[in-house]
Amino acid sequence: MTLLTRKCQRDVHNLFDSDLERVAELIQGLRKDCYIDSEWCENGKGAWAACDAYSIKRLETALASGKSMTVEYFVKFAVSKTGQLVLLVSCHV
Repeated sequence: MTLLTRKCQRDVHNLFDSDLERVAELIQGLRKDCYIDSEWCENGKGAWAACDAYSIKRLETALASGKSMTVEYFVKFAVSKTGQLVLLVSCHV
């Protein structure tokens, strides 16, 4: 998985402590009804990717309180032509 923008890198670091396996689990949990739309996305350096945007809600335990709460994540990514590389453009709550 490649994090395509600086903002995406910062968001993944803040949300998942840069653990790309947790991000991959999030993407693997997506369903058709999570789909928002498709968009062309630019990395800030002139490279463009055809991306799909999704919203997924997950029940998670808040570290500070220990209570369960629903967290909604928004992810935007593209898959390479070979299907071997995921370009993650956005990942935030």
